[in-house]
Amino acid sequence: MQDPIAVMARRLAGDDTVCSEEIAEALDYVEEQIRSARDGQGPLPMAAFRTRSLLSAALRLRQEAGNSL
Repeated sequence: MQDPIAVMARRLAGDDTVCSEEIAEALDYVEEQIRSARDGQGPLPMAAFRTRSLLSAALRLRQEAGNSL
């Protein structure tokens, strides 16, 4: 069985309707949510860590492939 996050990351990395800047901005947003929750300033979204893993992997795949879509 394949890792579902890896499968989704490959799909996102290959999706030419989403630019790398959008992925990076979404990643920044999720990381800010995690930091805020860690600092006690708000609740932690349930899927934050999974989303961070997905976005990080997609961005890394694009960088490795030399795609900046």
